[in-house]
Amino acid sequence: MNKHFSILLLLFLALTMSAQAEISRIEHRNNFYHIYNEKGREAKAVSDRIGTLVGHGSSFFIVRKNNFYMLHDEQGRLCKTLSTSIGDIIAVSGTTFTVRTRSGFVSVYNSKGEKVKQ
Repeated sequence: MNKHFSILLLLFLALTMSAQAEISRIEHRNNFYHIYNEKGREAKAVSDRIGTLVGHGSSFFIVRKNNFYMLHDEQGRLCKTLSTSIGDIIAVSGTTFTVRTRSGFVSVYNSKGEKVKQ
């Protein structure tokens, strides 16, 4: 019984980890954002009605719509919405993005939209 449970647990973990593909690029074509994984295969297509693409990291991308930045995961699911009052996004890379505030300070946020302590 323990042996079977261990095998099932390992299989579940392997499937879970493979579902978290990394974003290699995003292309805008025919009113859709086409999200490609690290193998160069299209993982998802999302309507561009979600907003204007700001940038992407390895596991998330950011769009801007009206006065909001919206953080989406690699499958296009909305994870977090932030007001544009945080400042201008000047870089998106890896699992973080960088914002320049209106007063000129620079802040770093993680892919969950949480400010990283500096």
